[in-house]
Amino acid sequence: MSSSDFLIVSIPNAPTADDALRKLRRATGPNQSYATLHPYTVPALLVGTLDALMTLSDSLSRTDQSLESTVKKIERAAADLHPNNASSPPSPLLVNGSGRDAYVSNFEWDYARFPHRRPLPELVGLIAKTVDDADDELRQLLQGLQEAQSSLTDLSRSVSGSFLTSDLRVSLSPDALASLDILDTEYLKTVFVAVPKAARKDFEDSAERLGPDIVSYAGPDGAGGPRQPGSPVVPGSVRFVASDYDSCLFTVVILRRQTSPGHVSGSGYVAGDVKDIVEEFGKACREKRFVLKSCVPDPAEYGRARVNLEEAKAGVEARRVALKRWCAAHFAECYASHLHLKVVRCFVESVLRHGLPYNCTTAAFRVKKSEALSSALRDATAAQGDAGNDGDEDEQDDEYLPYVAVKVSGAE
Repeated sequence: MSSSDFLIVSIPNAPTADDALRKLRRATGPNQSYATLHPYTVPALLVGTLDALMTLSDSLSRTDQSLESTVKKIERAAADLHPNNASSPPSPLLVNGSGRDAYVSNFEWDYARFPHRRPLPELVGLIAKTVDDADDELRQLLQGLQEAQSSLTDLSRSVSGSFLTSDLRVSLSPDALASLDILDTEYLKTVFVAVPKAARKDFEDSAERLGPDIVSYAGPDGAGGPRQPGSPVVPGSVRFVASDYDSCLFTVVILRRQTSPGHVSGSGYVAGDVKDIVEEFGKACREKRFVLKSCVPDPAEYGRARVNLEEAKAGVEARRVALKRWCAAHFAECYASHLHLKVVRCFVESVLRHGLPYNCTTAAFRVKKSEALSSALRDATAAQGDAGNDGDEDEQDDEYLPYVAVKVSGAE
């Protein structure tokens, strides 16, 4: 148990409530050096049958853990919304307008939210439902934010990501396009090639030899003899366009298609096959780890993408703000519900431990020195009599204690 934790302790009023309170005060140590004491007023809850109470006791520990898990989820979600580069830490989440420590120290039963004259199982169900509903809502909010952030990431990657992976229609600015001569004729085509920065020199040195056997050329002036293989790249056509953080973009003019020679057969002239050179050139680029971009830049699409990106950023920010407000409101609600469950759990264990009618004093210790407090509590309450304790297992340390104790974890 850390020094930021509280311990809710219940002991019988033996012989009176004032005597029990004096024992608890004595356990705080000299000058409250072990803990500070904060007495609670626990309402007269409806006990019901002993069998029902024992059944409820078995399930309370699991319910307690479930509620604590949800409270921590809300706390983590709020912390994750705080900018990593912020100069100040996130504002603490409040409960009823004050810090959680102040709320635990000054706890009062909320009779409006949790009517104390309901049967205990029904009351526990009401407390748990409040937190379970918040857990479901948080899951939906986080999923919505995650989907919006994923969409924003995809848009950002397409707009401002590496040329190796981005869509040139939206990543290449109109200014970069203004100085380019884009050819798209029957026989010539300007293509864009993205190159890793580390391979820029290699590309510039070898670009005109890419795909050395994709096309074939006749001899000078159409002279006969065997045709010679060669690259489809037009000599001197390689142009640098732009660069980003890890790639460079070039334009290259290549032959668009080539038709093999036809021939005459018995039935007449047979035209030669048409070869798609662009596809073959793309394969040659991939072998060198260059990327042939398949889309032509579009200034209009570029503008629309920027608008969509800004809308996506605004959408994500709106979800973050809404989630932050939700966390602030529902942390207070869920933390208060969880503390009420802790008090119910302490009440149930006290009844099972000390019997009916319920006649116990309950208080919260703000822990300063855990081991010293535990020892002082044992000494102060040893005269209570029988052994046994049904509180938190981590408070028992596998030994019997003469009091009921339920831990309230502090801030992480």
